[in-house]
Order: sequence, then C-alpha cells, then structure tokens
Amino acid sequence: MTAASMPTRSTGHPDVPDMHIALGNRAPDGRTPADWPQIRPLVLAYLRAGRVVAQSTSRGTDEHNPDAEPCVPMGFRTDGAWIWALAVPYYVDKYGMCIDPSFLDEIRDRSFIPPDVTPTQVNAALAVLHEIGRALTRPGAAPSLTPDGSYR
Repeated sequence: MTAASMPTRSTGHPDVPDMHIALGNRAPDGRTPADWPQIRPLVLAYLRAGRVVAQSTSRGTDEHNPDAEPCVPMGFRTDGAWIWALAVPYYVDKYGMCIDPSFLDEIRDRSFIPPDVTPTQVNAALAVLHEIGRALTRPGAAPSLTPDGSYR
C-alpha cells in the first residue's frame, strides 16, 4: 500500500478549518520513526477513536493477502482536521504500517488524545469526501481510489 496524502481541502464551512486527507498508511519514503513500536498502540487508539464520517457494511481486499476473504473495513473517520480511511487502522494493526508523517506529527502534538469532533466538523468532512468522489467519477479522472483507501 502506498502513501496517499492529499493536499488540504476546503470544508466549505466558515467555522471549520480546511481538512487534510490521509488515505494511505505508509510514509512516502517507507521508513518508520524509531519510536514507532512504542507509539503504535497510541496511534491505533487515536485512529479508532475518530468520528465515523461514512461507513460501508462491505469489506475490501487486504492488499497483503488478496486471496483471503475481503476483510478490510471501508469508510472514513475524522478528528476534525484530518480524514482517514477505515483501512488505515486495519493496516497499522495487522501489519504495523506507519501513517503519513504529517498526520503523525499532529497526533503527537495532541499527545495522542483525539479531540471532540462536532457535528459541523463531521458534516464538513462528509462534504470533502463527496467533493473527492465527484472529482474521481468524472471521465478521465485519475488517480482512482481503491477499496483499502489508497490511490492508484
């Protein structure tokens, strides 16, 4: 799975700052911080505590085990500043993959404590995802979003 951190997207809400989208879960250079084994459980708890923005009952294919039954959760969470695919904590947990370094820095800055997310922030995140979905469904749109939440 490759890293896929998109530029900041406008939420379209005056009360909500622009959001970052972290759809992949590997640092661009493939390296992990030296303290990753120690902080990984804290990051995983943070990722799992994000507010669900959208969720499917379907499961995606595990990129590392494509012959297995689909088991990767599909959907998105937010902390009000970042949006990430439900696949991100799956791959962090199952394979120990690290997350986007900028996202990790913000989680560290918050002392691994997820903020309260308001309904306005959830709606803004949903609006950002809808905008991305519209852009990806236009003829000739590239890259495409895979079920595990990365771009190809």
